[in-house]
Formats: sequence, structure tokens, C-alpha cells
Amino acid sequence: MRIALFGAGHMGKSLARKLIEYDFVEELIIVDKDNYALDYFRTSLINEKISLENTDIKNIEAISRILTRVDLAIAAIPPSLTTLNIIKICIDTGCNYLDLGLGDYPLLEILKNEDLFRISGISVFPCYGLAPGITNIIAKHLAHKLDVVEEIRIRDGSMVHSKRYELIFTYSPSVFLSDFSTKPVIYENRTFKRKQPLSLEEDYEFPPPVGKLKVYLISHEETLTLPRYLGKDIKYLDFKLALSRETYQIIKVILKLGLLRDDPIEVDGVMVSPKSVLLALLPKPVNFSNIEGHEMLLVETKGIKDGRKVKNIGYVYLTHKEAYQKYNESATAYLTSLLPLIIVEMLNKGEINQTGLILPEMLDCEILLQKLIQKGMPYYEQSSTL
Repeated sequence: MRIALFGAGHMGKSLARKLIEYDFVEELIIVDKDNYALDYFRTSLINEKISLENTDIKNIEAISRILTRVDLAIAAIPPSLTTLNIIKICIDTGCNYLDLGLGDYPLLEILKNEDLFRISGISVFPCYGLAPGITNIIAKHLAHKLDVVEEIRIRDGSMVHSKRYELIFTYSPSVFLSDFSTKPVIYENRTFKRKQPLSLEEDYEFPPPVGKLKVYLISHEETLTLPRYLGKDIKYLDFKLALSRETYQIIKVILKLGLLRDDPIEVDGVMVSPKSVLLALLPKPVNFSNIEGHEMLLVETKGIKDGRKVKNIGYVYLTHKEAYQKYNESATAYLTSLLPLIIVEMLNKGEINQTGLILPEMLDCEILLQKLIQKGMPYYEQSSTL
């Protein structure tokens, strides 16, 4: 199998290290517009399977040339509408496609073109990271335990700390901040509704050792796809993220000052976008090796089973300290890499024969959940009668 991996950042490096370990991967082309990011592969991950392409995904001719050489394109880059360039070229070149998350509006464009993917003959796997991705699989697994699904609430209780930085990220700052620049969607009474970012604040009790945290509504892909493809009717669905009081205040200031604007403004005769300046100032996740904190992704379902009202929760919990000790990378990188690797393995074995649009919840989630657990994903479940 020949693979083109777009993105030489935190997740790109994590995936590359693991992909080259597969005997069936003959070639891995790393594509990034940042030549400095590619230096890691020139100095620290030198391998005969790896070749480097310093180009932008907006360069249609260059990307077309790359994708004609491979069987699968993996996008480990911040979501944007330009990501759709890769998917369009995949259709033209007959190359399969997978990403870790697309973001709100690019995903909606994908959903509009489901028929196009069906007749293209390629397999398109959007949203195969940790969240979205593993969260979709847990949601389907729990929902299908119920006769009637009333509510699905997805809660991200991940926290990260550093003595050096006030605001840090375990994945792309661009991805993190984009979740606040789009009005989030909730699904209620068979209707998609947009709300204000950071609204519907609540105190949510996560399982020990995390405990009670304040969570806020943010934009996330699961709320757009699960109501459509879960295979069960849902009355209510939302996604909320836990934020410390300090991080919440920082993000509120960023939003109030308009620092997430993409449109350029003039500063001393130079046109710059506020968002690009902000991102240039923020620390990148690849610079961390001793961060503290944990990943906690939880799905809660409520509904009816055998005439009784039941609440089920399934969650993934891993500290960064344990992840560095076991895997020499953050919990975020380790967990996010699991599902893409499983899909690559299944494609190689011919275990996925579908073509067209294939979201995580459209596959057999019982098989995927077992494969994730076998790969070492720390997964826990609790059930109670209400």
C-alpha cells in the first residue's frame, strides 16, 4: 500500500512513525507546506519508505501528481474548505481518502455530495480521529443497547497543564480555536439548531478521578452525522467541552477582540489576518514532551430498555504521563492515531469493501470497538437505572 500523509504536525508525526512499521506499507509520502515541519523527517525519522513533498494543498497540479502515485490519502491537517481539494482530486485519481476531522462547514459539503462519492468508486472516510471518530463508535455502541434512544450527550473532559505556558494544546491550536469560531449545532426534536459558542454552560460529573467540571457547547462534527447515520431515532444530541476558568476567560477575550477572524486587516501597511498572528504566537503541541493532564472523552446515552429508563456511559481515559511512559507521546496523539491505523489495516486485509461515503457510525461499531480495545485503548462503561 502506498499512502500520502498530509500534515507534518503533531498527528502527522505520530501516524508516520506507526505507518512505516507496517510491512504492507511500501511508500509514505509526507506532504506539508511548512518546510521546517518536514525537517523532522530529514533528521529524526529517516526511513527509505518516506519521501517528502513541500507543497500547499491549494496547488492542484502538485497534489494531483502525488495522489496518482498512492492508494490512500490521509489528511492530518486543520479542517478548512481547502481540504475539499484533496477529496476532489482523490475522486479524479481513484485514490481512497481518510481524515481525522473535517470541521463543520467542510463536513456539510461532504454530506451534500454523498451521491457523488457513491458513484466515484473510491472510499471516503471522514472523521476518523478520537473526537470525532471514536466518540461516534461509542455512541452507536451504547445507542444500540437501548430500545428507545432519548438523549446522547458527548462530553470532552480532557485537561492539560504546563508550568511554562498559560494556554497550551495537545493538538493543533487552529483546530481547537476553530471549534469556537463556528456556531455549534445541537439536535433536538428532529431538528438541527445552531446556538452561540460557549453557551448552555453546565457542571458535569465525570467518572473518577476527573470529577465535576464546567462544560460548554462547542461546534463538533458528531452532532451533524450521528442523527443522520446512527440507525436509531434520537430526540436530543449535543457536544460540550470542559474548560478551566482561566482558559474560558482567555477564549472569551479572543472572541471579543475578533482574533479568530480570517479576513486580513492592515497593520503598518501590511495586510495580516488576526487569526494567523494569534496562531503564530501560540505554542505548538509538537514542542511538548512533559505536559500534565489527561484525555477524557465520554458518551452518555439515556433511553428505554425493556420498559425501564436507563443511563449508559462509555468513556476513554488516559493520562499524558502514562502515555509518555508507554508510548513516548501524548495521550492525545496515541488515542487519535488508533482508529486511522485500524482502518488502514482493514483496507489492507480487504475487510472493508464498501465505497462511497463511510462515516465511523456506518461501519460495524462492535468490531471497531473490539479492535480499539485490543490495540490498548483504555475503555470503560457504566450503566444505571433512572
